[in-house]
Amino acid sequence: DKPRHLSFQAVDAETGKGIQKAGIIVGSAKDQMQLEARPRTLDLQTNLQTDAQGRCDIGLPYPNPLMLMVGVSADGYEERTAYGEPAHPLPDGYVLKIPRGFSIGGVVRDESGQPVAGAAIQINFDGTSSGAANREFQRERFGLRNIAATTDTAGRWTFGNCSSNREFRIVVSHPDFPIAVFQEDGNTPMLPNPSTLKMDELRSGKALLVLKAGLTLRGEVTDEHGYRVAGARLAVPGVRGALTEPDGSFALPALPPEKSILTVTAVGF
Repeated sequence: DKPRHLSFQAVDAETGKGIQKAGIIVGSAKDQMQLEARPRTLDLQTNLQTDAQGRCDIGLPYPNPLMLMVGVSADGYEERTAYGEPAHPLPDGYVLKIPRGFSIGGVVRDESGQPVAGAAIQINFDGTSSGAANREFQRERFGLRNIAATTDTAGRWTFGNCSSNREFRIVVSHPDFPIAVFQEDGNTPMLPNPSTLKMDELRSGKALLVLKAGLTLRGEVTDEHGYRVAGARLAVPGVRGALTEPDGSFALPALPPEKSILTVTAVGF
């Protein structure tokens, strides 16, 4: 099969002018096996950029990918992604109209007020989850669903591509803390008793996001005869897993203070 090229252009939704130097992220999957692999192994292109007219020539690894996504990130504009699938293929020439956006930001600290460096900030827009997409195909969607920012040594972060007309939530993750979810006060609660932030503080870059300490679960894994099992894998949904030590012991840090399901797997069991 001949290589396929996609002639892509990102333009300002109001003026129609091309958006230059916009970052382009392309993800594609050849078949269902690749799409369903865990961890997911999409073919990614992350070093592309639009020219002075907002154009970008994209070479695709497969002529007819099962899934194709082209995301755009440009300062002052919303993050947008165009999707294609066999029933709704992305045309070889595609123009993505992107509305203006705005910046939000803040600082991440622990409960003692100390800044948390290296925390990953993810911005999830309402209606961009995979479940919503599966109910009805959406050609264009908000956000890129990747890490929007990482806090610096002072715990500060900035995201310059926020949408002005979509509800969103901010997901903060760090190896030393349970995952924390925040949303703007006044929006429809997406979780019971959510942590809320004021929009004016987000827009001024002064929002305070506090990460609460988690629990650490320690123990050991044995077989039915009481022999300790080395290399067993432990997993809790939403938490980084762990392997047992040679003596069968383990420690799972940063667990949320709530009921969770612990899954243990080991070769031979």
